Amino acid sequence: MLNKKGFTLVELLATIAILGILMGVAIGAVSWILDDSEENFYDNLEKNVLLTAETYFADHRAMLPQVVGQKRRISIRTLVNNNYLKKGDVVDYGKEECDLDQSYVYVTMESRGKFSYSLYLVCPAKTLGKDEEVSNTLNASVSIDGSTRVANLNISTTSSTVASYQYTIYKDSMMVYNSDGVEANHTTSFTGTIDLSAYVPGTIKVVVTVYDDYGNSKTVNTSAIMT
Repeated sequence: MLNKKGFTLVELLATIAILGILMGVAIGAVSWILDDSEENFYDNLEKNVLLTAETYFADHRAMLPQVVGQKRRISIRTLVNNNYLKKGDVVDYGKEECDLDQSYVYVTMESRGKFSYSLYLVCPAKTLGKDEEVSNTLNASVSIDGSTRVANLNISTTSSTVASYQYTIYKDSMMVYNSDGVEANHTTSFTGTIDLSAYVPGTIKVVVTVYDDYGNSKTVNTSAIMT
């Protein structure tokens, strides 16, 4: 006679519990794999876009920042329109197209000849990086001291630090000197002097453009008749 003994209730509950544990482990493993795959996808996307932007600026060096602290940006749309990227290259993990007009690569001159690149990418499923446009709180003034024959420069900022400045000197309405970028102290305030003795006598005008570490700029000028 056949033994038709079945599973007991305890055995069924134990089996269900074991299956539940195995399913939990399996789901956790799959989730970890998917999360890791998504992270790698965005890491590779960021590296590809930044490398493409470096190539673009290498081909258009006049568009690079010219002084320490100065920042420039280029939209992803520009990279696509100039065939440095394909439209289908800039999509999120779900293959949805990112916003090419609101996404940018920022390039900053960290020191003379050294540039850093960062990405702000807006996609339907994820936003990479941050928008680096910061309000301009630079304050600057320049004044000429006729007795010492120098221009006195005062710069301050509340949102960043003072990165650099450049200046142009005019004598009797003719440009006589145009400086390279002069690195400042990367603190919230800076004072400096510009020697004008080589251009006296005459009507001297000094135009100064200052930059903070976010790439914001401010231009000020002053003039005086010097004897």
